[in-house]
Amino acid sequence: MEVAIKKLKFEFRKDVAEVLGKEIKFHFRKFLKKENVDLVVPVPLHPDELKVRGFNQCELILCGASVPFISGVVKVYPGKRQSTLGKKERRGNVRGLFDVRKGIDFAGKTVCIFDDIFTTGSTADEIAKLLKSAGAKKVVVYTLARATALK
Repeated sequence: MEVAIKKLKFEFRKDVAEVLGKEIKFHFRKFLKKENVDLVVPVPLHPDELKVRGFNQCELILCGASVPFISGVVKVYPGKRQSTLGKKERRGNVRGLFDVRKGIDFAGKTVCIFDDIFTTGSTADEIAKLLKSAGAKKVVVYTLARATALK
């Protein structure tokens, strides 16, 4: 799984997303049902990052898993690449980095944040706080992989 995610994210191998999506499809759908999820929200890329990569890997994986999603969160500025930072730096790097997309109602809903890799939880925590402040009843997180802990 780790090799596939690296190919997708760092070698821009778009074709890997569908394979990863198919791999998680059964388990992810079961998770969504168990948690009674109303909306799935992929972790967004900043428009500049999207231009470089050409796609949002989280959105492509969800398409491969045939799971409907809403791009309900936006990344308001690029920030530094999380993969280049330590644990403490990651928390500070994501603070204020995201915002809720205008016109999307999260009030009273159970929302699932979908991300490719969970390392420190900084990204998920920041987006979860944002969704809760936008009225989400409950926020759960689903990721493809868990990275080893950082110092």
